[in-house]
Amino acid sequence: MLVMPTCILTAPKNHTPGSYLEAVEDNLASANSKGSRNTMPFNYTGHPAMALPVGKSPAGLPASMQIVGRFFDDPLVMRTAYAYQQSVDWDKIIGVGS
Repeated sequence: MLVMPTCILTAPKNHTPGSYLEAVEDNLASANSKGSRNTMPFNYTGHPAMALPVGKSPAGLPASMQIVGRFFDDPLVMRTAYAYQQSVDWDKIIGVGS
């Protein structure tokens, strides 16, 4: 079982001058690569993975983690995700990724 951030970037609040979106407009492929860097390996290998919310960034936008399991162990990934969601009040956690 591996637990790690789903994305290495926090979501931008708005498309405002100087925002992340403006900074990557010229190199969208690079931005997409950064956004999917943590999920891409498991898409290629076929490991079961599930993304879950873990709180909100300082800007109030959602952040997430992913749970990755061994091959064909989807039930354990789902049980772990369910246990996490039952025990953590994630929508009240502010400051993730700060």
